[in-house]
Amino acid sequence: MGIAYLLLSLAEDGLQSCTLVPPDTSAVRPLLGLPEGWELAVLLPVGYPPRTFPQPAHPTDPSVFLHVDRFQGFALPTTDEPMG
Repeated sequence: MGIAYLLLSLAEDGLQSCTLVPPDTSAVRPLLGLPEGWELAVLLPVGYPPRTFPQPAHPTDPSVFLHVDRFQGFALPTTDEPMG
């Protein structure tokens, strides 16, 4: 749970991370300079995301989100009104 809150805090500051659980900690231990009595549970590299994205994060065409919901015979069309 602590890692989840840390990841949320990082995202709020514009940073990204990924949680890595190493299968063999004996190779990582000397790189990090960990004492023998410590157990390595997770690696959490932190950094800024790249500034260019290969594709847009969100579609700009609202028709992608327009559809007709049908529930027990009722048809409720979705409108193109702005959200939020």
